[in-house]
Amino acid sequence: MDNPAALKEPLKEYFGDRYTTDEYEFLYNLLYTLYALPNVILPLVGGFLIDKIGVRKMLLVFGACIVVGQAIVAVGCSVQNFSTMLFGRFVFGLGGESLNVGQSTMMATWFKGKELAFALGLNLSIARLGSVVNDIASPVLARSHGVPGALWIGLALCIAAFLCSGLLIYVDSRAESTLKKRNSALRVNSIDPSTSEEVNLSVIRHFSKLFWLLTVVTVILYCSILPFNNIASSFLIEKWYHTMPKLDAESKAGAVMGIPFIISAVASPFLGVFIDRYGGRAILIWCAAVLVFFVHLMLIFLSPVLPLVCLGVSYSIFAAAVWPSIAYVVPAATMGTAYGLVTAVQNAGLTATPLIVAAIRTRSESYDSVLLFFMSLAAFGIVISVWLNIADARSGNVLNKTSEATQKRSQPPEEEVNPLLQEDPLKNEDSETDP
Repeated sequence: MDNPAALKEPLKEYFGDRYTTDEYEFLYNLLYTLYALPNVILPLVGGFLIDKIGVRKMLLVFGACIVVGQAIVAVGCSVQNFSTMLFGRFVFGLGGESLNVGQSTMMATWFKGKELAFALGLNLSIARLGSVVNDIASPVLARSHGVPGALWIGLALCIAAFLCSGLLIYVDSRAESTLKKRNSALRVNSIDPSTSEEVNLSVIRHFSKLFWLLTVVTVILYCSILPFNNIASSFLIEKWYHTMPKLDAESKAGAVMGIPFIISAVASPFLGVFIDRYGGRAILIWCAAVLVFFVHLMLIFLSPVLPLVCLGVSYSIFAAAVWPSIAYVVPAATMGTAYGLVTAVQNAGLTATPLIVAAIRTRSESYDSVLLFFMSLAAFGIVISVWLNIADARSGNVLNKTSEATQKRSQPPEEEVNPLLQEDPLKNEDSETDP
């Protein structure tokens, strides 16, 4: 529950004259700096711990960090102590990004070879819808219950999510126990990576070329998409809505800049179904890179609605294609480390890119130069995605095949196949107990 993003102005009014405008801006941005900077490293550490200790245990640890962090933020706000809020955001950040790694790892374990792209796409869709609801509801709650009240309600939602994690862990554990009983004579892969082969960080250097190409293209394209959202409001107002009254311009810009994320929330699950059925992950990554390039080109010359619709489409295609791909190019025992490494490198890029954008904007005094920078990133992404397709073709089209075909290619002999990928153990267990 990322309340501060939606409560910038209410927080400023709540703290009143305690801080000057410049001091408040610094402290508010520090709420996100203390969250973001540790996550340049933490997802890699979290992913390694998932592989080493087990995804179930680490989901509880990451979830607990989020609950405790949100509680500290709420307490700090209630007593009007910004330092306490800053500490709470740091604790919140210890679990935030790593929890995403844990979710991706568990979904990849359950759905690899079946509906993995759909599962990850649905997860992304729900997360985007949650962000939209947060942006709308938090200011309303702040007006009706006060800013501290909005943060305490956010804590209640974090606790609810933590309880859902506990339920997920119960279902996951029960399923594994059932499989072990029903397949005691077989070597069955466990859901929990901690029961698999010994894992250490040295496995990173053995990751394949496909993995490293996926990592590079992920960083490049995310850095050409997400940082644009940071400047979208001011860009739209300056270039297209500068003749409108200030409040009208801000409202118009806010509505238009939300287009990509609304499209992503709606389209991601459907794209996941398409990818699971027809494959073409590496090809779609290339298509997304090409589309991002032309989006930034169009933004220089055309009214922003069409380009931002295209940006939403390209973002949806890319996210639906790239995250499932990682599960197919690394061993199952190192999946957490792989997802953590990609997330950590991505966060490093997303930390550095806004600084570069700010420097370009300050020096050129034009957003056109910033868009040219984003175009150069997308062009580099096109080159890397072409390389990715060539490497994939030489590796037997691991990424461009359908999920089922890719899974069959990478499966062990039939007697060692994890039955999780073939049937529902909970359903079977229940049916066995029926009279």
